[in-house]
Amino acid sequence: MVPPRSEPFQPIFVVGSERSGTTLLATLLGRHPGIAATPETHLLYDLRGGSSQNHEGLLTAVFANPRLDDLQLDREAVARRFAEGPATEADLCRVILEQFAAQQGKARVAEKSPHHLLAVPTLLGWYPGARVLCIVRDGRDAVLSLRRMPWAADNLWAHAVVWRHLARVAADYRVRHPARFRLVSFEALVSDPRSELAECMAFLDLSLDDQQLAASGDGPGAPGPVPDWERAWKERALAPLDPGRVGVWKRAATRRERWILNHLMGPQLRKLGYDDTGTEGCPLRLRIQLATYGRWMQLGYDPRRYPAFRRLNRILRDRGIHVPWRA
Repeated sequence: MVPPRSEPFQPIFVVGSERSGTTLLATLLGRHPGIAATPETHLLYDLRGGSSQNHEGLLTAVFANPRLDDLQLDREAVARRFAEGPATEADLCRVILEQFAAQQGKARVAEKSPHHLLAVPTLLGWYPGARVLCIVRDGRDAVLSLRRMPWAADNLWAHAVVWRHLARVAADYRVRHPARFRLVSFEALVSDPRSELAECMAFLDLSLDDQQLAASGDGPGAPGPVPDWERAWKERALAPLDPGRVGVWKRAATRRERWILNHLMGPQLRKLGYDDTGTEGCPLRLRIQLATYGRWMQLGYDPRRYPAFRRLNRILRDRGIHVPWRA
């Protein structure tokens, strides 16, 4: 049953860099008897600043997002409940997330979209009861994993620049919102899951439930963070926790790749406590490339531009213009 509007809304947002373990963390949260964990929704991607501020316009914009299909929502039920309140983006997102939780018979909802990290101030402003869990993984492991994905470019430089920016953003939010924003270590989560997850649950004012650490109930078709069409690259989030996923870059990265990654991400890696971040032996020619091309990549791949690119994509596609890039 959907809770009355008078009850406080206490959503959980799981954010972080891509391939950092957001799906794993959401899966562990979703096994708790009181938390319904969504697949990636990208809810804010189609709403912020780009939608008509009336009920029907907002509904049309958000349900045009094919990822909403993964939530298996009753659109008519969403529309009816949304019509009872103000025509705002904040209220529509609340209605959608509460409807998802109600369909699973759970009291709270954990929404997972990695790059909602960039919208944390908006989300915390909308929902005073919200809490954010930002998972952080060694950027070298995250970047090497990301460039193997079928939907990502094979561009080590660009992924490293994006990871660096998001790591800076996360560090800033941790200082600005210490009671509502928490960093979660991927390495600790897979190496000492009971301790790390218990701290996450305490941050959410909940207790760890043993079934959260049991890899069960996540078969095909089950509602949760891994829809069937994404299983090819998210299956490991449903498997038993594997400490062997820590430090994969030490075996997988070439010498040149290590120099590139450590140069572009080194300061943030060190601040987060990661080691072996030096560039000793890096040839002069590559150092010059890193100082010049790396700066250009920083400008061209600034994640803060993503919402503008997505809005441009929608405008062009609505007019029947083929868009060769993905944003």
